[in-house]
Amino acid sequence: MKSKVPPNVFPPLQLSAKEQQAIVDYSDELVAETLQASEDFLTHHRRFNPERWKYVKTENHLHVYRSRRRKGVTVELPHLLSLSDMSGDTSTEGPHSTSLSSADSRQDSDYLTDDSLLERARPREVPLLVVTGKMDGTVEDAAYGALADNEARWRLRDAYIGDQYDDQKILATIHSPSKDDPFRFLGVKWATRTFGAFIAQRDVVYVESTGLALSPKGERVSYILMHSYGLDRVPELSELGVIRARLSMCSILRPHSENKVEVFCRAFNNMGGELLEGVTVNIFTDTLLAVGGLVECAYVKKLKWQMSAREPEAREHATSVASRAHAPTHCATCHHSLTKFGHLIHSGAACQVCHRVICSKCSTTKRVGVDFVDGGIMQKPMEFCPECITLAKKLSAWNIALDTLPRGGSRVTSSRTTSCRSKSTY
Repeated sequence: MKSKVPPNVFPPLQLSAKEQQAIVDYSDELVAETLQASEDFLTHHRRFNPERWKYVKTENHLHVYRSRRRKGVTVELPHLLSLSDMSGDTSTEGPHSTSLSSADSRQDSDYLTDDSLLERARPREVPLLVVTGKMDGTVEDAAYGALADNEARWRLRDAYIGDQYDDQKILATIHSPSKDDPFRFLGVKWATRTFGAFIAQRDVVYVESTGLALSPKGERVSYILMHSYGLDRVPELSELGVIRARLSMCSILRPHSENKVEVFCRAFNNMGGELLEGVTVNIFTDTLLAVGGLVECAYVKKLKWQMSAREPEAREHATSVASRAHAPTHCATCHHSLTKFGHLIHSGAACQVCHRVICSKCSTTKRVGVDFVDGGIMQKPMEFCPECITLAKKLSAWNIALDTLPRGGSRVTSSRTTSCRSKSTY
């Protein structure tokens, strides 16, 4: 569906050093408290209090729960102070990281949410969702798949986690990937999405933060944070019929076993308008369960890197094959014949990495992004052999991310120390 929003409705943001530091500190604290909540979840033997949490759905070994509504008197929470409230500067509405006492905790919270920035940001009528479970891959694979530091990588990631934005733009970049942490990104993003013919288009302005961190126990984990952030220079587009949604999603991915990652995510989504709560929960649940696509995205990135790294070898191989009198007659993997009816029909396809010819049973088709055109990713189905697929899974995402680092990059240092320490600290 065509977007209602004109192109370049929001120019790039020029954030002051103070604004950048406020975003750094706030996002760091959100990640740190989610990391601590995941530690508490493990301490409580991965159990939910059935009086507080309701099971929603399971898919691919990932389980979704939502907070229950609880009857009783709730304490009115103080309004989050903005940077403009503190300094007189009206350029941003970014929240201030002031903690609440336990007496101010909401009635529908527990050890997963008490005294948290997340709870203060969440409207009381909007349920909190928690995702737990396991998925294939490694922590570095998940971090590499999550990295979306430019619009091309952002579109590529969307193709594997099911986000179908109409418009999307990186408004400001605060942290870029570096040699210290090639998965690090912190910036402000804006996107619009249409959910159907009878649902008004939504847009969202949010801070996105990705990278590696150390848990309080010294375990390396991956994180991805998307949290709405108010900025006066990115006003709501109500005159265009677009409703501003407000969301928060923070995932912690830690090693579970060999080639398995444990997922812990806290999230809420206030889509605004008059959508029924059940519709909102169903839409957002499917979005959260797509986190497994991050690892698949990383595998495809690594396959594409292999294709580029072995391009000279591939050209030499193609020249050698062309000089032969006949095309290969047997699969390079299983050695079964590729010919039928007395060599009249030749089957099989060349692996896009090693260019050996393989049969249909041995080949695996992957959709690979080949170009970034008209604001989207053009994907092309490509064939790969089992050996190259296996190698892609084993290749170090860290090393490939280092090899593909963009030039330049900036870093703002956090003014405080939290239990969530960036990779650059060790």
